[in-house]
Amino acid sequence: MKLRKWLSDLWVRSDRFDLQNVNLAPDIGNVRQYSPRDHESCLAIFESNDGDHLREESEEDFRNFLLNDSVLKLVVEKDGQVSGVGGVCISSKETEGAWLSFGMVHADLQNQGVGTKLLLSRLALLPQPDAYWQILMTSLEASVDFYKRFGFEYFGQFPSDDGKSTVDVYYSILTKNAMASVRSWFMHSMHGRDLDSISVPRWP
Repeated sequence: MKLRKWLSDLWVRSDRFDLQNVNLAPDIGNVRQYSPRDHESCLAIFESNDGDHLREESEEDFRNFLLNDSVLKLVVEKDGQVSGVGGVCISSKETEGAWLSFGMVHADLQNQGVGTKLLLSRLALLPQPDAYWQILMTSLEASVDFYKRFGFEYFGQFPSDDGKSTVDVYYSILTKNAMASVRSWFMHSMHGRDLDSISVPRWP
């Protein structure tokens, strides 16, 4: 199935994205754009999460992700230590779809709000939608419950890049009202620091 057709077959049920349970500690760390100098730190994050739950080819995928300029990559950093990394990109304009990729937090720093800040920061940098964003992502089984807190639901399976296997895809709907809440949270959490100059790339 072609990706564009698959995206166009998605439907909007309701505004499911939920910020009600978000209560972050005030000093989790700063969010900034990924830099090549973060490469080794991000590999260390990946390796801290490595195990039987990661596919054998995931490390190669992750390395390619770090080199991919078609994806906006953000990191969370505190006291010079990068604790999380994740990407976001926009799909075709007519579907108003955005993909999240490789949202990972160092294993020693999980359950402290880093993943939540990383998720919301990536969404806050999306442009205001005409009606809604369809947020799509693949997720490891261990992370599914985290994303369900924000209204993500299982959508189905999609062929992997190699065409030899499938991956589970989850999605959530981010309406204009929810987007305004995310951006308001983002600006408050960033204490006025402006990241609007950072644009989220579109797929070719």
